[in-house]
Amino acid sequence: MDRQKSLEGKPFDISKREVWEAYERVKANKGAPGVDGCSIEDFESDLRNNLYKIWNRMSSGSYFPPAVRAVEIPKSHGGGTRILGVPTVADLARRRYLAVDPANRLVADTLEADWNTALRAVNDAQNAYDTAREQHTGQLTDTQRARISQLVTDLPAIWNDPATPARERKRIARLLLTDV
Repeated sequence: MDRQKSLEGKPFDISKREVWEAYERVKANKGAPGVDGCSIEDFESDLRNNLYKIWNRMSSGSYFPPAVRAVEIPKSHGGGTRILGVPTVADLARRRYLAVDPANRLVADTLEADWNTALRAVNDAQNAYDTAREQHTGQLTDTQRARISQLVTDLPAIWNDPATPARERKRIARLLLTDV
């Protein structure tokens, strides 16, 4: 049905749903406003109309990208700055739509969803690590020292324990070889 609506009097077959999905990917990136000063929040205040404008202009062939906002950013090697062009939210949505080959849009959406899930997991793990590191004083308690000392005498028992997986044995061997 969505495809049928997109073909009514329009020279290009552009799915409204795919334009919306492209915008969702732009929103997930949390980009900065472009030359028009429109943030993602501003764009969402009239989301339906803004997405319709993108779809209508793309499907009729009348879309012309607006200018980009020039932002100076430092070069990675520290020698000066370079100019970065920041497009508008609407143009980012259009670019996201065009960046995916029509035959691969479903695959790309699935891969991007998996990638974003993995990135969230990495960010969550990094945040948990940072929090734990901030809370850790770096000093071992007497109980912790005693437990570590006990591991030296318990190493053969741990190694031979059927509950110790092979990956843990490899890890122990790696740690011992690194220290020796």
